[in-house]
Parts: sequence; C-alpha cells; structure tokens
Amino acid sequence: MIACGDPAERQAEAPAPVLADEVPPPPEGPAGLMPAFVKLPSFAYPTVFLQAPGDTSRWFVLEQEGRLRSFANVADAHEAPVVLDIHDAVVGPEVNWESGLVGIAFHPRFESTRHLYLFYVTHSATSPVGSKWVLSRFTWPRGAAQVDRASELVILSRDNRDPAYNGGTLAFAADGTLYVSTGQNAPNDTDPHPSQDPFDLAGSLLRLDVDRGTPYAIPPDNPFVAGGGAPEVYAYGFRNPWKFSIDHETGRIWVGDVGNHGWEEIDIALPGRNYGWSRVEGDQCRSDCPEDYEPPVYAYPGPHASVIAGGVYRGAAIPELQGVFLFADFMRAEVWGLFPAAGVPADADAAGDWEARRLLRTGNALRSPDLIGSITTFGVDADGEFLTMSRDGGIHRLAPRDEVARYYMGLPSTH
Repeated sequence: MIACGDPAERQAEAPAPVLADEVPPPPEGPAGLMPAFVKLPSFAYPTVFLQAPGDTSRWFVLEQEGRLRSFANVADAHEAPVVLDIHDAVVGPEVNWESGLVGIAFHPRFESTRHLYLFYVTHSATSPVGSKWVLSRFTWPRGAAQVDRASELVILSRDNRDPAYNGGTLAFAADGTLYVSTGQNAPNDTDPHPSQDPFDLAGSLLRLDVDRGTPYAIPPDNPFVAGGGAPEVYAYGFRNPWKFSIDHETGRIWVGDVGNHGWEEIDIALPGRNYGWSRVEGDQCRSDCPEDYEPPVYAYPGPHASVIAGGVYRGAAIPELQGVFLFADFMRAEVWGLFPAAGVPADADAAGDWEARRLLRTGNALRSPDLIGSITTFGVDADGEFLTMSRDGGIHRLAPRDEVARYYMGLPSTH
C-alpha cells in the first residue's frame, strides 16, 4: 500500500499542473491512472510487477532482458538494485520481443522456504530455432542481498519451434499448486497444431505440485492424471496466454489469450477443457470447432490488438470496480473492465455473463512516451489496489477519477 501522508504534508507536496501535451485522455469510467514512484530509474521492458507474500515493504520488477530488481514501497523510492541477474543465459527481446525473462512467482511460504520460481527463454542446441523455455526454482538465502544464482533447480523445460508465443506467467493457487501458462511455441499454420494436443505441454495451462516429488509431483485431481493427456496439463488449446491471474476470492483462473490477427480472448480456465486454438480464434471457428471446445467469456476483434490480462479488482478505493475483471490492450493502449451482467450469479463463468466497458485510453507509447503508454503488466498490492507498468518502464496507480483529475490539475490529493 502506498502511504498518502497527513493532510498538511499533502498540501505542501501538491504537484504543479501537468502540461497539456503530457495529459492522457480523461477516464471514461470511474477510475484512471496517475504516476507512482516517479523518482525511480527507468526499467527495461518490465514483464512482471509484484510483492512477495506477506511483505508489503518492497516491490519487485522483472525485466525481460534477464534481471530482477527491487525497490522500497515508499513514494519517494529512488533506487531499484538488481537482486538477480541471468541476462547472459536469456534469449531476450533482441532476438524476439516475446522472449526473455517473463514469469516469476514467490512461494506462498517464501519467508520460510526462501524459494522463488522463474520462467524464461534460454539457448538450446536441439531446438530448430535454438531456444527453449525453462521453469526454474531459485533460493534467496535469508539476510542475503541477492538471490543465489547457483541455487537454480530446473523444474521443467521444452524446446521451441518458434521463439515467440511463450506465455510464461506463474501463479500459486490457494491450495499451494503452481500454475504455469505456456504458448504454442510453433508457427501459427502448424498442422497438426501442438495447442490441440493435450499430451503436448505447448499452448496449455499447467498445474504442478512443487512441494513434493523430484522436481515436482502431479496433483492427484489434475484432469488428465488417469490418461487422455499429459498429467501436468490443466487446460489446453491456447495460442499465447501471456498473462493470467487467479481470483483468490472465487478461485477463478482468468486467462488473456493473445490472438493471431483476428481476435483476442479472455477465458475462465476450467479443468480439462479445450479453448480451441488453432481451430478457433476468439469465439470464431476457423475450421470445425472441436467437440470439447470451451468458448471464451469475452472476445473482441483485431487487427492491431494484444490482450494483457490483469485481475479481479478487490480493493476499496474504487467501489464501482468491485468484482470487475480488469485488462488492457497493449497495441491499442487501452484499459477495459469486464462487469458481471445484470442478474448473473456471482459464480458465473460462461460467455454472455460479462459485459466489457472501456475505462480509459493510455496514449500511444511509441508516439507519446510521456503519456502512460502501452501496459505490459499489472501489479496488485496487499490491499487489492492495482498498479500498472508500461513497456517504457513507467509505473502508474489506478485511482478514483476525481483523484486523477486533481493530480493533473495540480491540486492536492484528498486521499
């Protein structure tokens, strides 16, 4: 949580009005984005922004080129030292802008285990494109300033047939299992397509028990534990599930699957279900729909679109967004919300149960770098409040519409 300070201090620190050409378009919904941690040095292509379980004192930023940085959770933080550097092992954005160090999750009992998990793309002598993705565990010794790089334990890896479409988000569920998203790792026109093969780990959402087995065990309630698919696979048929999140209030797993050219989609992942790619894009069947096809809860057309899944808002600052799933579009530089449709029960998880509303536009990062830019990832603090990071390294906080307006007019905050 970002401290606001006392009223006198806020009055003294009221910002000067922002120049008109540096003001993003006004929010269309109840909330907007305003700068946070403005004294920090720039981050290089941030891919994840999070806090460790039970520790609100620091934030961590994963950089695509292969570094993990950390900074104090105070408004005037001005330095973000590197706490792990594996850039020499990473095939990064200089090769493909979807490669690199893209996923991190701290163990739920990090304070006692000192384990964190990374997903990254590295070199391979056997892959046709010379790369593979790796899921590894690292240890951060108590009291040490940095993660012990020599502690790396490879949990899982797979050779790539394409350097892009890696997925790579990691998240622990309430039951302690680790979910991992993987992309198709193959050209779009591959036939047969790996995303339609439940025995292939590509284009899937995996579920592992990293507290048991060597190096992991299969949860006994995984959908294919008795056959019919790889036992690690929880759901399949994805193209590039770049971001997903788990709503710990409902247990829903929200997946943003980046489309090819025609459609973007948001899914609620259910065990053993097939989400259609490459026979289906968005909610449009390109060929015969699979018999076990599970449609998305929401799809929207391209071209020039790239969905960035956020999460379900559970904070208190913006009551109008309570229970709303927030997501962004990288190419369109927009933030949207999926609102439960009127009369729909709280456990709704089907297409048509949710209504999309655009909340705000963030400007075009490639043309207006002083604006918010194109969002690559969301962060959520211990109070359920959302922050964002954009490709150029800027950090912004989701705030009530009136607070955002006061900031850009140079008026003191009332919060």
